[in-house]
Amino acid sequence: MVLSNVFDQATVFKPHTDFARHLEKIDEKRHCQGYAKKYCSGGDDGSIVIIDTEKRKIVQKLNGHTRPIACLHAKAVLISIPIFSNYFFSGGEKLLAWHIDKGMIDSCKPVENEDISFMLSFRNQFILIAVDNYVVVIEVLKNDKKAKKIKDGDDNEEGDNDDDDDNDVTPSFNLQNQLKLASHRETITALNKIDDDCFLTGSLDGSIYQWSVNNNWSPVHRYNYVDGYLGDMRIYPYSVQSIITVGKFIIAGHGNSIHIYDAVAKSLVVSKATAHDSKITYLSTLYQGVKHGDLMIESLGTCSLHSASVMKCIAVEPNKFLSCSNDFRVILWMDGFSENRMIYKRLRHMMPY
Repeated sequence: MVLSNVFDQATVFKPHTDFARHLEKIDEKRHCQGYAKKYCSGGDDGSIVIIDTEKRKIVQKLNGHTRPIACLHAKAVLISIPIFSNYFFSGGEKLLAWHIDKGMIDSCKPVENEDISFMLSFRNQFILIAVDNYVVVIEVLKNDKKAKKIKDGDDNEEGDNDDDDDNDVTPSFNLQNQLKLASHRETITALNKIDDDCFLTGSLDGSIYQWSVNNNWSPVHRYNYVDGYLGDMRIYPYSVQSIITVGKFIIAGHGNSIHIYDAVAKSLVVSKATAHDSKITYLSTLYQGVKHGDLMIESLGTCSLHSASVMKCIAVEPNKFLSCSNDFRVILWMDGFSENRMIYKRLRHMMPY
Protein backbone atom coordinates (compact mmCIF):
# COMPACT_ATOMS: atom_id res chain seq x y z
CA MET A 1 0.00 0.00 0.00
CA VAL A 2 1.40 3.38 -1.05
CA LEU A 3 0.86 6.22 1.42
CA SER A 4 1.24 9.90 0.60
CA ASN A 5 0.95 13.28 2.25
CA VAL A 6 -2.70 14.40 2.24
CA PHE A 7 -2.29 17.78 3.94
CA ASP A 8 -2.57 20.03 0.90
CA GLN A 9 -4.70 22.89 2.28
CA ALA A 10 -3.77 25.42 4.96
CA THR A 11 -5.02 28.45 6.88
CA VAL A 12 -2.23 30.77 8.04
CA PHE A 13 -2.47 32.85 11.24
CA LYS A 14 0.06 35.43 12.41
CA PRO A 15 -1.03 35.97 16.02
CA HIS A 16 2.35 36.82 17.56
CA THR A 17 4.94 39.56 17.20
CA ASP A 18 7.78 37.17 18.07
CA PHE A 19 8.58 33.47 17.77
CA ALA A 20 5.53 31.17 18.14
CA ARG A 21 6.80 28.15 20.06
CA HIS A 22 3.90 26.39 21.80
CA LEU A 23 0.50 24.88 21.02
CA GLU A 24 -2.04 23.25 23.33
CA LYS A 25 -5.62 21.99 23.22
CA ILE A 26 -7.63 23.90 25.84
CA ASP A 27 -11.26 23.06 25.06
CA GLU A 28 -12.34 19.86 26.82
CA LYS A 29 -15.88 20.22 25.51
CA ARG A 30 -16.50 18.12 22.42
CA HIS A 31 -17.57 19.79 19.21
CA CYS A 32 -17.06 19.18 15.52
CA GLN A 33 -17.86 15.43 15.34
CA GLY A 34 -16.38 14.70 18.75
CA TYR A 35 -13.21 16.81 18.57
CA ALA A 36 -12.23 19.87 20.58
CA LYS A 37 -12.14 23.10 18.60
CA LYS A 38 -10.22 25.59 20.76
CA TYR A 39 -6.44 25.62 20.86
CA CYS A 40 -3.96 28.15 22.18
CA SER A 41 -0.52 29.25 21.04
CA GLY A 42 2.19 30.85 23.16
CA GLY A 43 5.03 33.01 21.92
CA ASP A 44 8.18 34.82 22.90
CA ASP A 45 6.12 38.04 22.99
CA GLY A 46 4.58 36.77 26.25
CA SER A 47 1.07 36.48 24.82
CA ILE A 48 -1.32 33.53 24.55
CA VAL A 49 -3.66 33.44 21.57
CA ILE A 50 -6.80 31.27 21.43
CA ILE A 51 -7.68 29.88 17.99
CA ASP A 52 -11.00 28.34 16.97
CA THR A 53 -10.06 25.64 14.45
CA GLU A 54 -13.66 25.07 13.36
CA LYS A 55 -14.25 28.73 12.47
CA ARG A 56 -10.57 29.12 11.49
CA LYS A 57 -10.10 32.41 13.33
CA ILE A 58 -8.41 33.95 16.38
CA VAL A 59 -10.99 34.47 19.13
CA GLN A 60 -8.97 35.84 22.07
CA LYS A 61 -5.57 37.14 23.16
CA LEU A 62 -4.33 36.86 26.76
CA ASN A 63 -1.44 38.72 28.37
CA GLY A 64 0.19 37.99 31.71
CA HIS A 65 3.81 37.08 31.10
CA THR A 66 6.55 39.68 30.95
CA ARG A 67 9.02 37.31 29.27
CA PRO A 68 8.75 34.56 26.63
CA ILE A 69 6.31 31.75 27.35
CA ALA A 70 8.24 28.51 27.84
CA CYS A 71 5.37 26.00 28.08
CA LEU A 72 1.61 25.52 27.93
CA HIS A 73 -0.35 22.67 29.47
CA ALA A 74 -4.01 21.71 29.81
CA LYS A 75 -4.24 17.93 29.50
CA ALA A 76 -5.94 16.00 32.32
CA VAL A 77 -5.47 18.77 34.89
CA LEU A 78 -8.10 18.02 37.53
CA ILE A 79 -10.35 16.87 34.71
CA SER A 80 -12.25 14.71 37.20
CA ILE A 81 -13.74 18.01 38.40
CA PRO A 82 -15.93 19.16 35.48
CA ILE A 83 -15.80 22.88 36.30
CA PHE A 84 -12.03 22.81 35.79
CA SER A 85 -12.35 21.67 32.17
CA ASN A 86 -11.83 25.18 30.76
CA TYR A 87 -8.62 25.89 32.68
CA PHE A 88 -5.07 25.69 31.40
CA PHE A 89 -1.59 26.61 32.60
CA SER A 90 1.39 28.50 31.21
CA GLY A 91 4.97 28.69 32.40
CA GLY A 92 7.92 30.99 31.92
CA GLU A 93 9.25 33.42 34.47
CA LYS A 94 6.30 32.27 36.63
CA LEU A 95 3.49 29.71 36.64
CA LEU A 96 0.04 31.03 35.66
CA ALA A 97 -3.43 29.43 35.73
CA TRP A 98 -5.94 30.61 33.13
CA HIS A 99 -9.63 30.31 32.36
CA ILE A 100 -10.67 30.43 28.70
CA ASP A 101 -13.24 33.18 29.36
CA LYS A 102 -12.11 34.77 32.65
CA GLY A 103 -8.41 35.12 31.86
CA MET A 104 -5.69 34.70 34.50
CA ILE A 105 -6.95 33.40 37.85
CA ASP A 106 -3.76 32.48 39.78
CA SER A 107 0.01 32.83 39.58
CA CYS A 108 3.06 31.73 41.53
CA LYS A 109 6.85 31.71 41.41
CA PRO A 110 7.88 28.14 42.40
CA VAL A 111 11.66 28.62 42.17
CA GLU A 112 13.33 31.98 42.69
CA ASN A 113 15.72 33.19 39.99
CA GLU A 114 14.85 30.25 37.70
CA ASP A 115 12.40 30.07 34.78
CA ILE A 116 10.08 27.14 34.09
CA SER A 117 10.94 25.29 30.88
CA PHE A 118 8.36 22.43 30.81
CA MET A 119 5.31 21.32 32.74
CA LEU A 120 3.12 18.24 32.99
CA SER A 121 -0.09 17.45 34.89
CA PHE A 122 0.06 14.23 36.87
CA ARG A 123 -2.52 12.13 38.72
CA ASN A 124 -5.08 14.95 38.41
CA GLN A 125 -3.48 16.56 41.45
CA PHE A 126 0.09 17.57 40.66
CA ILE A 127 1.91 19.81 38.23
CA LEU A 128 5.46 18.71 37.40
CA ILE A 129 7.67 21.58 36.27
CA ALA A 130 11.15 21.29 34.78
CA VAL A 131 13.57 23.94 36.02
CA ASP A 132 17.08 23.79 34.56
CA ASN A 133 18.20 20.15 35.08
CA TYR A 134 15.67 19.02 37.72
CA VAL A 135 11.91 18.58 38.25
CA VAL A 136 9.75 20.16 40.95
CA VAL A 137 6.40 18.64 42.00
CA ILE A 138 3.67 21.17 42.86
CA GLU A 139 0.22 20.34 44.20
CA VAL A 140 -2.82 21.88 42.49
CA LEU A 141 -5.78 22.46 44.81
CA LYS A 142 -9.28 23.79 44.73
CA ASN A 143 -9.07 27.20 46.35
CA ASP A 144 -11.41 26.26 49.19
CA LYS A 145 -9.61 23.10 50.24
CA LYS A 146 -6.68 22.54 52.59
CA ALA A 147 -3.44 21.27 51.12
CA LYS A 148 -2.70 17.60 51.28
CA LYS A 149 0.85 16.54 51.96
CA ILE A 150 2.66 14.92 49.06
CA LYS A 151 3.23 11.32 49.99
CA ASP A 152 5.56 9.00 48.20
CA GLY A 153 3.44 7.07 45.73
CA ASP A 154 0.09 7.67 47.47
CA ASP A 155 -3.07 8.50 45.54
CA ASN A 156 -5.75 10.85 46.86
CA GLU A 157 -7.67 8.98 49.48
CA GLU A 158 -10.17 11.65 50.36
CA GLY A 159 -11.64 14.80 49.01
CA ASP A 160 -12.34 13.46 45.51
CA ASN A 161 -16.08 13.19 46.06
CA ASP A 162 -16.67 16.69 47.37
CA ASP A 163 -19.62 18.69 46.13
CA ASP A 164 -18.39 20.70 43.14
CA ASP A 165 -21.55 22.69 42.48
CA ASP A 166 -19.88 25.98 43.36
CA ASN A 167 -18.94 27.51 40.02
CA ASP A 168 -16.57 29.95 41.72
CA VAL A 169 -14.18 27.15 42.68
CA THR A 170 -10.88 27.57 40.85
CA PRO A 171 -7.54 25.76 40.92
CA SER A 172 -4.76 27.25 43.02
CA PHE A 173 -1.13 26.32 43.63
CA ASN A 174 0.13 24.94 46.93
CA LEU A 175 3.84 25.73 47.27
CA GLN A 176 4.17 24.57 50.87
CA ASN A 177 4.76 20.91 50.06
CA GLN A 178 6.61 21.17 46.76
CA LEU A 179 9.09 18.38 46.13
CA LYS A 180 12.41 18.67 44.26
CA LEU A 181 13.54 15.53 42.42
CA ALA A 182 16.99 14.26 41.43
CA SER A 183 18.70 15.99 38.53
CA HIS A 184 20.05 15.21 35.04
CA ARG A 185 23.63 16.04 34.06
CA GLU A 186 22.35 18.79 31.73
CA THR A 187 19.23 20.92 31.20
CA ILE A 188 15.94 19.04 30.83
CA THR A 189 14.61 19.43 27.28
CA ALA A 190 11.56 17.10 27.29
CA LEU A 191 8.91 15.97 29.77
CA ASN A 192 6.05 13.53 29.19
CA LYS A 193 3.84 10.96 30.90
CA ILE A 194 3.61 7.18 30.48
CA ASP A 195 0.78 6.43 32.94
CA ASP A 196 -0.42 7.43 36.41
CA ASP A 197 2.72 5.96 37.97
CA CYS A 198 5.51 6.79 35.51
CA PHE A 199 6.73 9.83 33.61
CA LEU A 200 9.75 10.64 31.44
CA THR A 201 12.37 13.38 31.29
CA GLY A 202 14.89 13.93 28.51
CA SER A 203 18.02 16.05 28.62
CA LEU A 204 20.65 17.75 26.49
CA ASP A 205 23.00 14.90 27.40
CA GLY A 206 20.85 12.48 25.35
CA SER A 207 19.58 10.45 28.30
CA ILE A 208 15.92 9.71 29.07
CA TYR A 209 14.94 8.95 32.67
CA GLN A 210 11.84 6.91 33.48
CA TRP A 211 10.49 7.98 36.89
CA SER A 212 8.08 6.14 39.19
CA VAL A 213 5.93 7.74 41.89
CA ASN A 214 5.69 4.38 43.65
CA ASN A 215 9.48 4.27 43.77
CA ASN A 216 9.69 7.38 45.96
CA TRP A 217 9.54 9.74 42.92
CA SER A 218 12.87 8.30 41.73
CA PRO A 219 14.23 7.10 38.35
CA VAL A 220 13.65 3.39 37.67
CA HIS A 221 15.40 3.22 34.29
CA ARG A 222 17.71 5.26 32.10
CA TYR A 223 17.67 5.10 28.28
CA ASN A 224 20.47 6.13 25.91
CA TYR A 225 23.08 7.10 28.48
CA VAL A 226 26.00 8.63 26.55
CA ASP A 227 29.38 9.34 28.16
CA GLY A 228 30.79 11.74 25.57
CA TYR A 229 27.55 13.61 25.00
CA LEU A 230 28.97 17.09 24.31
CA GLY A 231 30.17 16.36 20.78
CA ASP A 232 32.36 18.60 18.65
CA MET A 233 31.96 22.32 19.41
CA ARG A 234 29.52 21.40 22.22
CA ILE A 235 26.56 20.91 19.87
CA TYR A 236 25.03 18.08 21.97
CA PRO A 237 24.40 15.77 18.98
CA TYR A 238 22.40 13.24 21.06
CA SER A 239 20.17 15.78 22.83
CA VAL A 240 16.52 14.88 23.41
CA GLN A 241 14.21 17.53 21.93
CA SER A 242 10.88 15.73 22.21
CA ILE A 243 9.34 12.61 23.77
CA ILE A 244 5.91 11.12 23.11
CA THR A 245 4.33 7.83 24.21
CA VAL A 246 2.10 5.54 22.17
CA GLY A 247 0.91 2.60 24.25
CA LYS A 248 3.99 0.91 25.67
CA PHE A 249 6.33 2.64 23.21
CA ILE A 250 8.44 5.72 23.93
CA ILE A 251 9.25 7.75 20.80
CA ALA A 252 12.11 10.21 21.18
CA GLY A 253 13.83 12.72 18.95
CA HIS A 254 17.59 12.42 19.55
CA GLY A 255 19.39 15.08 17.55
CA ASN A 256 18.15 14.56 13.98
CA SER A 257 17.21 10.89 14.52
CA ILE A 258 14.15 9.09 15.91
CA HIS A 259 14.42 6.27 18.45
CA ILE A 260 11.57 4.06 19.66
CA TYR A 261 11.91 2.31 23.03
CA ASP A 262 9.78 -0.37 24.66
CA ALA A 263 8.84 0.87 28.15
CA VAL A 264 8.00 -2.66 29.33
CA ALA A 265 11.12 -4.41 28.01
CA LYS A 266 13.11 -1.21 28.63
CA SER A 267 15.02 -1.53 25.38
CA LEU A 268 15.52 0.18 22.02
CA VAL A 269 13.35 -1.51 19.38
CA VAL A 270 13.83 0.62 16.26
CA SER A 271 15.64 3.79 15.19
CA LYS A 272 15.72 6.08 12.17
CA ALA A 273 19.06 7.82 11.69
CA THR A 274 19.04 11.20 9.93
CA ALA A 275 15.25 11.51 9.97
CA HIS A 276 15.67 15.27 9.38
CA ASP A 277 18.41 17.50 8.03
CA SER A 278 18.62 19.31 11.37
CA LYS A 279 17.69 18.59 14.98
CA ILE A 280 14.11 17.43 15.51
CA THR A 281 12.18 20.03 17.52
CA TYR A 282 8.92 18.20 18.15
CA LEU A 283 7.15 14.87 17.67
CA SER A 284 3.39 14.33 17.43
CA THR A 285 0.98 11.59 16.35
CA LEU A 286 -1.67 12.31 13.72
CA TYR A 287 -3.43 9.09 12.72
CA GLN A 288 -4.24 5.93 14.65
CA GLY A 289 -2.40 3.81 12.08
CA VAL A 290 -2.84 0.16 11.17
CA LYS A 291 -1.63 -2.79 13.23
CA HIS A 292 0.18 -5.12 10.83
CA GLY A 293 2.79 -6.75 13.07
CA ASP A 294 5.79 -4.70 11.98
CA LEU A 295 7.26 -1.51 13.39
CA MET A 296 8.61 0.86 10.73
CA ILE A 297 9.48 4.53 10.36
CA GLU A 298 8.73 6.00 6.94
CA SER A 299 8.30 9.57 5.69
CA LEU A 300 4.96 10.32 4.01
CA GLY A 301 5.88 13.77 2.75
CA THR A 302 6.67 17.36 3.71
CA CYS A 303 4.41 20.30 4.60
CA SER A 304 6.32 23.42 3.56
CA LEU A 305 4.82 26.83 4.30
CA HIS A 306 6.83 28.00 7.29
CA SER A 307 9.88 30.15 6.59
CA ALA A 308 11.71 29.33 9.84
CA SER A 309 12.14 26.46 12.31
CA VAL A 310 8.92 24.62 13.18
CA MET A 311 8.66 24.45 16.96
CA LYS A 312 5.59 22.31 17.60
CA CYS A 313 2.81 20.35 15.88
CA ILE A 314 -0.44 19.16 17.42
CA ALA A 315 -3.21 16.97 15.98
CA VAL A 316 -6.60 18.67 15.71
CA GLU A 317 -8.64 15.94 14.00
CA PRO A 318 -7.73 12.92 11.87
CA ASN A 319 -7.63 15.27 8.88
CA LYS A 320 -6.15 18.43 10.48
CA PHE A 321 -3.16 19.55 12.53
CA LEU A 322 -1.65 22.81 13.78
CA SER A 323 1.98 23.90 13.58
CA CYS A 324 3.80 26.93 14.99
CA SER A 325 7.14 28.38 13.99
CA ASN A 326 9.84 30.97 14.53
CA ASP A 327 8.35 32.86 11.57
CA PHE A 328 5.66 34.08 14.10
CA ARG A 329 2.99 32.04 12.28
CA VAL A 330 0.53 29.35 13.31
CA ILE A 331 -0.74 27.20 10.43
CA LEU A 332 -3.80 24.95 10.35
CA TRP A 333 -3.06 22.13 7.89
CA MET A 334 -5.97 20.22 6.34
CA ASP A 335 -6.67 17.22 4.17
CA GLY A 336 -8.05 18.97 1.09
CA PHE A 337 -10.10 16.00 -0.11
CA SER A 338 -11.83 15.58 3.27
CA GLU A 339 -12.44 19.32 3.62
CA ASN A 340 -13.99 19.60 0.16
CA ARG A 341 -16.20 16.61 0.86
CA MET A 342 -17.43 18.19 4.12
CA ILE A 343 -18.17 21.48 2.34
CA TYR A 344 -20.09 19.60 -0.33
CA LYS A 345 -22.20 17.83 2.30
CA ARG A 346 -22.99 21.11 4.05
CA LEU A 347 -24.06 22.71 0.79
CA ARG A 348 -26.29 19.72 0.02
CA HIS A 349 -28.03 20.15 3.38
CA MET A 350 -28.51 23.88 2.76
CA MET A 351 -30.06 23.45 -0.68
CA PRO A 352 -33.86 23.05 -0.91
CA TYR A 353 -35.13 19.81 -2.35
